[in-house]
Amino acid sequence: MEILPNEVESIKVIGNLFDDEVKIIKCIGGFHVAVGKRNKRNKNQEALAAGSHPALVAHQLHKQFGSDFQPAIMKSEHDRMPTIEDKSTYLSRDNIEKGIELYVLQKHNDFEFIACKNGITLCKYDATAEDNKLLIKSYFFNKKMLNPNRNLADSLAKSINDKLYELKLSEVEYNKENK
Repeated sequence: MEILPNEVESIKVIGNLFDDEVKIIKCIGGFHVAVGKRNKRNKNQEALAAGSHPALVAHQLHKQFGSDFQPAIMKSEHDRMPTIEDKSTYLSRDNIEKGIELYVLQKHNDFEFIACKNGITLCKYDATAEDNKLLIKSYFFNKKMLNPNRNLADSLAKSINDKLYELKLSEVEYNKENK
């Protein structure tokens, strides 16, 4: 994978792998790539994981390298990664076989419900918990990558309802501007 300098928005250290830094490259457009040495003997850095959100990339690094990957301690609360829940078990067998994954990211009272494939976001709901409601602030569907899929919509709805139940909220409300 080759990333040209004019495609890079920012570069940050997100942790260490085998005592070498792992950096995340944020590309213009929001794609994130973790770069580092795959093992102790490698001399060259390479792409280790990629995704639409830095927390998903860090999650992939944890799954791939286990305790060998040590995330960086963030200096401020603002820089901290959200917690990630893998809700891929809610997906239909067909969607799992297609390589689709489903995650819920939480940072304080803000949530992202993300369905992705190969690190590319297929659909995403941004929500916040307020006034006993889960308010869906915005949503996105990647129409180039996603064919209408009722099973995927049902899986996203299950993950949203699961969070509603977990937080003991009474209802889901959509931002009226997005209807």
